[in-house]
Amino acid sequence: MHRYIIAAAAIFVPMLTGCYSDIDLDRYRDKDIEERLVLNSILMPDSLVRVVATHPYFFADQHHDPSYEKGLDMRLSVNGVDAGNMTYDNNRHCYLADVTPEEGDVVEIRTLWKGKTVEARDTMPQKIRIEDFTATIDGPFTIHQPDSWLIEYDITFTDPAEEENFYFLSFGGRFKGEFLLDGERLYKNEFVFQVLAEIMNSTVPGWEPYSLTGLPFSDKGIEGKRHTLHVGEILPFVWNPDDYVGREREVTLYSISRAYYDFMLSLLANDPEDDSIHGSFLGFGLLEPDGLYSNVNGGTGIIGSCVKEGATALITRKRPSAK
Repeated sequence: MHRYIIAAAAIFVPMLTGCYSDIDLDRYRDKDIEERLVLNSILMPDSLVRVVATHPYFFADQHHDPSYEKGLDMRLSVNGVDAGNMTYDNNRHCYLADVTPEEGDVVEIRTLWKGKTVEARDTMPQKIRIEDFTATIDGPFTIHQPDSWLIEYDITFTDPAEEENFYFLSFGGRFKGEFLLDGERLYKNEFVFQVLAEIMNSTVPGWEPYSLTGLPFSDKGIEGKRHTLHVGEILPFVWNPDDYVGREREVTLYSISRAYYDFMLSLLANDPEDDSIHGSFLGFGLLEPDGLYSNVNGGTGIIGSCVKEGATALITRKRPSAK
């Protein structure tokens, strides 16, 4: 495994003393890192294998478009069998192969860069079926403010036994109705995201599970069990909760590879928009960002894989509003 540093620009930062100081991070320049080849690919069973090859850049430098590397001899193998050369698509800025990987396939990508082998592999995970999905609206409550309503989502699945498994949960999507507001996603009451918070707090003190799009989790603590994820959505400014009843909500449970999971954790640890102390310091430029996880040997980047399972549910009323 390799890691690379995301170097930040020289920035103007308010220091804790109340004074101001220019922090010049030019000393973090690393010629070896800047000349590495970056390979990125997310493999899915319903998509052709696609690989983007670029080069890293220093944040302080003027940068408008990615620096694509087009002339590589990019080779693909599946389960140890050579699948031939990938062809470069100028419109998509990527290498393509007429191959769609299947669950359980071991996919390997290899090329040469300045006489050095750059390679990565990943194993496609198995799809995990959503066995049940319900959505109920309840309230009103005082959550952040009076007269808030809460949509509770229960997503049931069974984790395969005797193996490590990793997931990404995305729930919500826009309501299909006029003037209906999306709410704040609520993850912190669910066990698997409490476990995620414990893992994150070892490197990011104060981190709490929050996201507008979704979060990764592992099967730690639910190994081989049938488990129901309890997540929610806080709806402020709801004049008529019955407007939400009967509306459709969608959930997607991704089974993801270990490499993709580790990469996502490193992204969370480097999020300057995070409300933790660590995230605040990153945003102010008071901390050097950590390295992003990479499974590309001889270069950097991520070759990850995922398989998705989707489900929809109509929102029902849990109980009548208080009189």
